[in-house]
Amino acid sequence: MPIENNSALGHEFGDDGICTRCGKYTEPEQDKDGVWSTSDTDYSNAAYDFTASTAVTEDITVYAVSEEKYDENDVTKTVTTTYGAEKTQDLSEYAVYTSYIPADGETEASGTSSAGKFDYEIIGGNDILGAAINGDTLTIPNTAPAGTYTLTIKATEKTPEVSLMSDDLGTEPFTFDVTVTVNPLAENMPSITVNYTEETLTGFDTNGSYTIDGTDVTPTNGSLAVESYIGKTISIVKKASDTNHADSTAQTLEILARPTAPTESDFTVTQPGTVDGTGSIAGITSAMEYSTNGGTTWTTGDGSTITDIAGGTTYWVRYKATDSSFKSDSYTITINAFVPQPTAAPTAAPTAAPTIEPGTISEPDTTPEPTPTDAPSGEITPIGKYT
Repeated sequence: MPIENNSALGHEFGDDGICTRCGKYTEPEQDKDGVWSTSDTDYSNAAYDFTASTAVTEDITVYAVSEEKYDENDVTKTVTTTYGAEKTQDLSEYAVYTSYIPADGETEASGTSSAGKFDYEIIGGNDILGAAINGDTLTIPNTAPAGTYTLTIKATEKTPEVSLMSDDLGTEPFTFDVTVTVNPLAENMPSITVNYTEETLTGFDTNGSYTIDGTDVTPTNGSLAVESYIGKTISIVKKASDTNHADSTAQTLEILARPTAPTESDFTVTQPGTVDGTGSIAGITSAMEYSTNGGTTWTTGDGSTITDIAGGTTYWVRYKATDSSFKSDSYTITINAFVPQPTAAPTAAPTAAPTIEPGTISEPDTTPEPTPTDAPSGEITPIGKYT
């Protein structure tokens, strides 16, 4: 079996034939080309003892022996993730490999990757986080609670790479800390819509909490009355449900204004012309609806004229709600009862004053009336005798 010419590679052998550098190789007894010298004797079918000697006929170059060193890499060791998302980190980035040549004054030579060079073990800070290591990969699970953690990791070099050119017999284990930040997961941005016919905001999560323009609101069965927000642009936020979540991004929602009511010019109204007569209303289109009981119930118009309306009846008319517009305010039309006008009394012709001729009017009697006198008391004495 051929034997390597190890004497040319800088080994130093003791009296026992073992290399004092690597502790492994036995001093060979062969020439520099690895060829054994023998005589022409026939050695078949017998047991023999051989003695070999090495003949070196040229200078041998002795190579410097290198040392491999592994240690913590001087880099920021931070892993950032979000609750609900698994995160991995290559730990070989946190360990550094360096080769030195002691014979050359500890001069640093070219380095190589430390990938696959270490066994890693988490020795602290993992009680809550639940991280795991597989090979060079650190995994933060998607169940890790939101928060900031410090993992202490121990790195132990795997089987040292002993070679003819190296006396690396292993690196002492070392530890390093990795800061792991798990950020809260933002709640999903709301997707609220306006139900213009029902006049509600819909789409709220029945298990969620919300604010509108920074004020807490309490939807019922996923809906909220829209009356307070008509004609406004509002900001809706779903609040964090727990410490692993954060408030959502705000949804901006424009809510249209209520349309204006119909006007007098939209209708043709005929009032009754007799005591028992009726009125009519024309112009209530299919885009409108009307009520005769103050808004308790509504009937959709069809564009035809409504006739035979008794006097004293009031109609409330408005534009109907659509999928993209609220109902309008109402316009009021009243059919008045006919009130006959009173008949004027006949006027008598004036009588002419009588004509009086001058001198025909007697002068009035200005003789004063006689003043009565009291009768004398006592007997009445006759003053004459009537026969």
